[in-house]
Amino acid sequence: MKILKALFILTCITLPLGQVARLQLPGDVNFSLFDISVLLLSCVWLLRVILGKSSYRSYTLSAPILLYFLTILISLLTNVFRYPMHELFVAALYAVRWLVFASVYFIIRGFEASFKEKLRVLLTISGTFVVIFGFIQYIFYANLRNLYYLGWDEHLVRMFSTLLDPNFLGAFLVLFFLFLLGQIYEYFRHSGSAQNHFVLFRKTKLRDSGEVAASRNDGLKVLLLLILTVFTFFAIFL
Repeated sequence: MKILKALFILTCITLPLGQVARLQLPGDVNFSLFDISVLLLSCVWLLRVILGKSSYRSYTLSAPILLYFLTILISLLTNVFRYPMHELFVAALYAVRWLVFASVYFIIRGFEASFKEKLRVLLTISGTFVVIFGFIQYIFYANLRNLYYLGWDEHLVRMFSTLLDPNFLGAFLVLFFLFLLGQIYEYFRHSGSAQNHFVLFRKTKLRDSGEVAASRNDGLKVLLLLILTVFTFFAIFL
C-alpha cells in the first residue's frame, strides 16, 4: 500500500506539469510525465489485485465504468477493417488511457480516510499551481503562434496554462472549481455555522486556547479556499 501512496503523491506532483513535460514518440504517440505516473499507479494496483494484496470491490461507479469501456471496445472492433493498423493502434491507446485513469477511482476508494484527507490537500495544491501557471502564461505568453509549425493551435489571447490547450484546461478548471466549492461546503456543514470559521477576525475570547487555534486555522483555510475559488472562477472565463 505504501508504494501506491507514493505513486499517487507522484501523480499529484506531475499534474501541474501538463503537456510541458511530454515525451513525443513516433507515430503520433506521446506521453506526459503525468500519464506515465498514472500508468505506473494503475499497473501496481492491478498487480496487487492479482496477487491478492489489494481488493477489488463493486462501488457505485463500477457498472458505468465497465459499460462505458465495453462501448469503447465495441466501437473499436466494429471499425477494425475501416482504418489502417497504426490508426487503430493509436485509437486503442486512447481506450487504454481512459481505463487507466478510471482505475484511479478504485485506488482512491481503497485508501484509508486519513490518507484521503492528505490527498485532498495535495490535489488542492496541484490545482493551485495549474491556475497560477495559467495566469502567468496569460500575461507573458498569450498565444502558441510560435509552436504552430509543431501542430499546436494558436490559441490567441487565451489561457491554456501547462496543458497547452484551453479546452482541456477549461474542463480541468471547472472540475477544480467544483472541488473547491465542495471543500468549502464541507467546512461549513461540519461547523454548523459559517461564523465559526471566521473567529480569526473576531475579538471574542474563547476559554479553550486550543479551540481558538483550531477555529483560526479553519477560518484561514476557508479564506484561502474562497480566494482560490474566485481566481479559478475568473480563470475559467479566460
